[in-house]
Parts: sequence; structure tokens; C-alpha cells
Amino acid sequence: MEQEQFWYDSAEEAVNAAILKSGKKPKAVAVELWPHMKMDSAYARLKNSLRDDKDEKLTLDEIIHICRVTASYDPLYYMAEELSHSRPQFRAPNDQEADLAHAAQSQPKERRRLPSA
Repeated sequence: MEQEQFWYDSAEEAVNAAILKSGKKPKAVAVELWPHMKMDSAYARLKNSLRDDKDEKLTLDEIIHICRVTASYDPLYYMAEELSHSRPQFRAPNDQEADLAHAAQSQPKERRRLPSA
């Protein structure tokens, strides 16, 4: 069993750990991120975005996508630590559904209607 790492020196290190822990090939993760690119180009972009000495960086949406694709949340844990927050806990699916239903019901009626064309 792999021991969980509790801190990272950088966001790039946390993202890299998420990819490695998932067991997925980095090239496969890169293609998931940028399906419109050739595999080698996407992989090069991912490698460059995980290096401190390169200007290319991942967007927050791309990091979230990596977490979803890898089912590893090391980048989220890194952000929580950097922002002096506790590690977030998973929500049960029923809790998520209840939150969505509450949010939909609490929206003003005029915001729920689609604009007429």
C-alpha cells in the first residue's frame, strides 16, 4: 500500500503526484486534457506545465479535470494546505443531490426562466 504524502513543495508537484498515483499514463491524461491535440503535443504541453522553469502553466479548470480523470485529489489538498484550510471531506451522493435541489429552489423565479428569443 502506497503511503499518502501530506505536503508538497509546489502545485506542480501535487499535480504530478495525482497523475502518478492514479496509475494512468501521463500521455493518456494529457490527451484527456487536450483531446484536440496530437498525443505527443499534448504530452509535451503537460510536461512543460509541470516544470518550474517553463512559462506554460495549467489553468484551475485543467487541474480540476486532472483530479477527476485521475480520481486523485493531491492538488486540492495542496491548495487547502497553502491557504491554511483543513483537507476537505468527500460528500455523500445524497448530500450533493440535496445541495443541488436546494440551490435550484432558492433561485428567484425570474433567474430560472430562459430569456425569450
